[in-house]
Amino acid sequence: MTAIARPLKLLAAASVLLVLMVGARPATTMTVPAGSETQRFLDAAPEGASVVLAAGEHRGPLTVDKTLTVKGEHGARVVADLESNAAVHVTARDVRLSDLEVVGGWTGIELDDAAGAVVSDVRIRGSDAQGMLIYKAAATIDAVAVSELRDPYAQGIEVLSAPDVVVRNSVIFGGKVGIVSHLSEVKFENNFVTGTTLAGVVIREMSSGTASGNRIVDATGAGLYCGDESRCAFENNIVTGIATAGNARSEAGWGLVVHYKATASSKNDVLGGDAGRAITLSQSRIVTGSPLRLGDGAKGMLAAFVATLAALAVVGLLYVAARRFNLSRPSKRTYVGAAAAGTALLLVGVGVQSFHMLEHVVQLYRVRMDGLPSRGSLVGSVVDTEWVHFVYNAIVLVGFAALLLLRRRGWKPSGTNLRLGDGLILSAVLLQSYHVVEHSLKVFQHVATGAKVNPGLLGNHFDLVLLHFGVNAAIYIAFIAAAIFYLWPGDALRETLLPARSEPTPT
Repeated sequence: MTAIARPLKLLAAASVLLVLMVGARPATTMTVPAGSETQRFLDAAPEGASVVLAAGEHRGPLTVDKTLTVKGEHGARVVADLESNAAVHVTARDVRLSDLEVVGGWTGIELDDAAGAVVSDVRIRGSDAQGMLIYKAAATIDAVAVSELRDPYAQGIEVLSAPDVVVRNSVIFGGKVGIVSHLSEVKFENNFVTGTTLAGVVIREMSSGTASGNRIVDATGAGLYCGDESRCAFENNIVTGIATAGNARSEAGWGLVVHYKATASSKNDVLGGDAGRAITLSQSRIVTGSPLRLGDGAKGMLAAFVATLAALAVVGLLYVAARRFNLSRPSKRTYVGAAAAGTALLLVGVGVQSFHMLEHVVQLYRVRMDGLPSRGSLVGSVVDTEWVHFVYNAIVLVGFAALLLLRRRGWKPSGTNLRLGDGLILSAVLLQSYHVVEHSLKVFQHVATGAKVNPGLLGNHFDLVLLHFGVNAAIYIAFIAAAIFYLWPGDALRETLLPARSEPTPT
């Protein structure tokens, strides 16, 4: 027995050692000569490999679509035409780019949904629209230099719809904006920005972030900027030599601008400009403590409840006016198939509106209760644009109007509370008409200003998230109630809501 067990133990130990040796095998390293087809080497490299670009020119654009470490020798540079979308386009997770010079491209380096990316010791010059674009990617940007941007509206480093992005120890020369975030969570640390024509370091469009230890000198417009309902914590920044850029008050040469319902804190910042240290505009404020805190929690729920009650009160007033109209008498001209079309449209509307209301519930939770900066909900920020919201609400209004038309053209639902349903649908139409006006104005403001978040008609006076949540909730409740009255027989409805009490059996 012992003679057999010993060889088995040796075999097991050898197997474990072999597994460990295979697991510890170093990653593949490939060196790409200058002037060769660099993209072919990147395509051929195995996952996790290290690709070294030799000194000299490597033609772009290049796409990194797998986890690789791409490093350049001294003098290595990637050159792409300005027509290229990006000189270096990264679409994979955990990619490392370092020790490179990138020249040209509409964008120098684009991180596209590339979570975990690290870009360090990279020089970007001669790009058209922006030096770097970080889109939907948690990334670390360290010691990146951007210069010689070609377009007068170009941006040095832009962060869009991205969580947990750190930009530090980087240098931006020129461009309209140095470092900017939209709908993101960011940390901008120890960067140097000079020569920008509108703003140096910007946290805007419902972003949440810190900017500390940055230096912005010899620029125009604003040094630090916090805008569009963002929450910003500024600390130990030095802003000097900010001149006037335009006629707007926010472009007058301020060290710090806090604009449109944004909240910012400033601690140990040295702020200087032609217009002064700091200015708050459009219901913004500068607070003592950091505004980067969680949402209102239960208070946010209470605010949503109050907003919904207020919108329902409006529906009630509209219903009082709408009940005067009687749709039960169809017009002389009727449509064949109106009954089937009306019922189908009603059921489809219930499903679509239910999903849309769920979107607003998730958005409300994220912004007012949990405190996340992004307003994207289930679908995400892809559809978070003024045009999409306008088109959707216009379609909803047309759908409601079609229901009313079908009622007039012969659709008689199976319910016995049709007058109640008609009044509620008319109320929903009136409130949705106002809603479309709101979104129409928001589209005009978007076209005029380019801002992603726009106040509309009442947004300057009420919280935008609560305002649109309340309006959508009131329309949704009125619509669902109308659907119930249309499709549920009155006797069954009364029996469900107020069940009859059984009489005792006489003895």
